[in-house]
Amino acid sequence: MTTVKAVKARRVGAAARWIGIWLCGIALLCVFPTPSRSEDAGVARALVIGIDAYAGVPKLNGAVNDAKSMSKLLIEKLGFAAQNVRVITNGEATRKGMLDALTKLAESVGSDDTVLVFYAGHGSQVRDLNADETQDQKDETLVPQDGRTAGVADITDDEL
Repeated sequence: MTTVKAVKARRVGAAARWIGIWLCGIALLCVFPTPSRSEDAGVARALVIGIDAYAGVPKLNGAVNDAKSMSKLLIEKLGFAAQNVRVITNGEATRKGMLDALTKLAESVGSDDTVLVFYAGHGSQVRDLNADETQDQKDETLVPQDGRTAGVADITDDEL
């Protein structure tokens, strides 16, 4: 039987992990200089994904807000042009939607471009199928909005 104290401890632990991940993302952004606006510099592009409303796993509160906040930060503070920041949330962020958006981003990128992909949502691990994970034998994954439903697999680090 799970105690109230144990449940609260798990919630605090999960919140601390998300805060740590979010802060690490912000810290990384601070390391990179603001994209240059000179004519010979590349274009700054971003794909920002946030999922709160999942079909097959527990819902989240705040991932979509984090994605919107990141988009605003990129445009208003870091100089990304609004037309080069694509935001997909909830129903748009299905497995197909995420992979299509990543493919479109990859096809649009030039050799001098700056690219940022931001994801706020559930992550997980699955058994490694191609033996490239020598430490833990698991691939890390992003869980799409329709993930963990019949026939819909997570997006693995190998796919990315």
